[in-house]
Amino acid sequence: MKIILNLFILLFVFNCSNLKNVTEKSVPYVSLNVINERYSLILKHNFDKNFTKFNDKLDKFRVDSKITFTKQDTLSHNGSNNLSILSGEVTFKIYNTSKSILIKSGKIDSSVNIGNVSSFYGIDENLNFTKERLTQYLASKLYKRIMLSIQ
Repeated sequence: MKIILNLFILLFVFNCSNLKNVTEKSVPYVSLNVINERYSLILKHNFDKNFTKFNDKLDKFRVDSKITFTKQDTLSHNGSNNLSILSGEVTFKIYNTSKSILIKSGKIDSSVNIGNVSSFYGIDENLNFTKERLTQYLASKLYKRIMLSIQ
């Protein structure tokens, strides 16, 4: 019984160690074109983190994108504090550069509430930090949308 249990554990360990080779998929090369602006470059940096390995034999894709932010003032639940809603929107167009065709165009948006900060420096830093985090989130959503579109 002990031999069978040891054999089972040994087979289980060796089968799970090969799991990485099974789950790796070949990803095509995707180039993200952005304007030279702080949050667009953050979007590009976080987007490019997903493409550390790609397959040169597959078609190549180009994505033109633009990120915009809008801020709305609103009141809290009990009406005593001023809150803001920051909305970010990424518009994109996916091109297959190997075949020179437009695959898909669209937009991705998301919004977040910004709390009340009393100092002017705190307001600016809170807004910058929120824009950076929202940009990172939109980059992950853009990656997922592009992978669904080109598959």
